[in-house]
Amino acid sequence: MRCIVFLMNIDILALKSAPGTEFPFIFEADAERLELTDSDVEMLSPLKIRMKAVYRDGIIYINGSMQATIRLACSRCLEVFQAPFNWEFSEEIPVGTNKFLNLIQLFREIFLTSLPLKPLCSDDCRGLCAICGADLNRQQCDCPREETDPRLEVLKQLLRQ
Repeated sequence: MRCIVFLMNIDILALKSAPGTEFPFIFEADAERLELTDSDVEMLSPLKIRMKAVYRDGIIYINGSMQATIRLACSRCLEVFQAPFNWEFSEEIPVGTNKFLNLIQLFREIFLTSLPLKPLCSDDCRGLCAICGADLNRQQCDCPREETDPRLEVLKQLLRQ
């Protein structure tokens, strides 16, 4: 069974008319449609969403997956890099008196909350030098690595004794 979807809406009445039946949906959304144009994340490809919706006992159960290619800034070295975005989701939505369910806000929230808190260009990213700001992935700097808080210098002298 194929559902026709317009503007990321689900026809709640159609789901209610066949409780327990899975309805497949396929959506595609760009950054503008998801209101992500002023976000720290740049979408390089549209967000592709595949999901199934089932109505049971006043609740719509949805599960599916999202895929896109995104551009992020590394939290250690600030290098901008491209990464695949793949996420699976499962939600329960209570049904009110509405005839349609618009999923744009839900997809936006799922996308934003599933992004990494500290994106890394690679697992072994060395970051920036805290003293001179050099990108340690590209060059070595001559800055001293051992920094001691001047307030702790007295304790350091005690340890030497």
